[in-house]
Amino acid sequence: MSYIHGIFSLATIDRETLYSLFFRLALNLGFLYLIIHHIYYRFNGKHKFIQSFYVVNILIFFITSLLVSANIQTGFAFGLFAVFSIFQYRTDEISIRNMTYLFLFIVLAVVNSLVTIHLSIYFIIFTNVFIFISLFLLEMRNAMTKVESLTIDMEDIQLVHKERQDDLIKELKERTGLNILSTEVTSIDYLKDAFKIKAFYKGDNPFN
Repeated sequence: MSYIHGIFSLATIDRETLYSLFFRLALNLGFLYLIIHHIYYRFNGKHKFIQSFYVVNILIFFITSLLVSANIQTGFAFGLFAVFSIFQYRTDEISIRNMTYLFLFIVLAVVNSLVTIHLSIYFIIFTNVFIFISLFLLEMRNAMTKVESLTIDMEDIQLVHKERQDDLIKELKERTGLNILSTEVTSIDYLKDAFKIKAFYKGDNPFN
């Protein structure tokens, strides 16, 4: 009986440590939700990777918290190395933008799990707020100045001439409904009297 009692006494979690863990988890999930739904989804409109972002962030948070609470200095360093080595796993479906957000959510989990005596909770809250505001301002600026491109096949070879540039842009606006800013000829097929152009426009692409 004394042996069993010893096991449970060793497994007892300090109440203050438990409260700290819950608070840090709530802080982490709160800012994770704000960034995903009020910045990432708002400016990207894609939900394909949202579940993955949540899973990766939560897993990294608990792994890092465990390493810190166990005072495993060497193991903690190795854990951080393992966290960031995840970026070696690349697929064609993950864009640089989504990889950047994945990196951000990993960093967010690591930062929020490092609340110790040497790192004030107020500093962690400031870091989260700073990340959120900075990311929001950058996305707002990017949305206002972003110029996208679209490759289009054209049949009227006469529109390839520079003096017909205005007519070409007008036709592209009518055909696509996009705010075309400029064009660039990429190839010309004189046998078919056709050419390909790259049209630069501002705004969202309704064909995606």
